[in-house]
Amino acid sequence: MRTYAYGRTGLPLMDENTPGNPESPLGFRFALEKELAASGLAHTVVRPGFMYGGPATTSMTGEWFAAAEADKPVFYGDTAKRWSWVHVDDLADAYVRILDNPTAVDGEVFVVADDQRLIALDMQRVAVRAAGCTGEIILETAEAGRMMQMAADQDELVTSAKAHHLLGWRPRHASFTDNPEQHYRAWKASQSSTD
Repeated sequence: MRTYAYGRTGLPLMDENTPGNPESPLGFRFALEKELAASGLAHTVVRPGFMYGGPATTSMTGEWFAAAEADKPVFYGDTAKRWSWVHVDDLADAYVRILDNPTAVDGEVFVVADDQRLIALDMQRVAVRAAGCTGEIILETAEAGRMMQMAADQDELVTSAKAHHLLGWRPRHASFTDNPEQHYRAWKASQSSTD
């Protein structure tokens, strides 16, 4: 489950105990978590931030790179919204830490994201430029985008303090903006391998 499943909560910072907004397009995921917990099955829930790095196949950054290559970058929704992010390698590290000690984390929920509080539009500008697009980013309403654009149209800032404490997890990658060209090249290489 991604962190943008929370929807509009009105809170400046969310964690594992923050109740999701049931009106969010992805709010149903919290009900699924409750069903899983009630099942008695061994489980651990991970709620990652917005992901970047690697092939970026399910990431906003991948969408931004593709739009930049088509010379049609569009930003949907609130231009001031901020999101918490996590590099895919850092997310993988969190999963490994969970798998290394499953009994200790059985039934737990972890939010996994770095500590950056970057404005999504600024992130898109960096991604678009890294992909070589120099044109303007068109601004559209969230409703003009897909359901995911509407689900993510608010601040989605989280703390990973619990993952730091219980898993010893710390992100190694500081930010997407530190090396956007590298992330673009990784995305581009994955596009070539799927053609």
